[in-house]
Amino acid sequence: MTVNIHDDYEPETNRVRAARRALNAYKVIKAVRADEPERDHEGMPYEPQAWLDWHEHDYQPATRTLNNALDNLELALGDTFPGRHPFNFVPLCQRIITNESWSHA
Repeated sequence: MTVNIHDDYEPETNRVRAARRALNAYKVIKAVRADEPERDHEGMPYEPQAWLDWHEHDYQPATRTLNNALDNLELALGDTFPGRHPFNFVPLCQRIITNESWSHA
């Protein structure tokens, strides 16, 4: 019988990979939101075409990437997935990555 010593480690690797991707995708969407074209006091963009271009070419792809990363995180964490709000998943991802780095120190 052959025993693969990496069998127990693989789920942790998936968790760490999913946590890193979720944090990176969250950082990207924060940066994209910071680049949103300016709006007037009623919430309407000063330059509607610039806003539409930003929304189509920057915001929507970043949102899709974040949603895919959170789907992967949910698959990796199973029942321990805290939810899609950044206040829930960001601290958990940071802990997962920190614990991984400490285990290899």
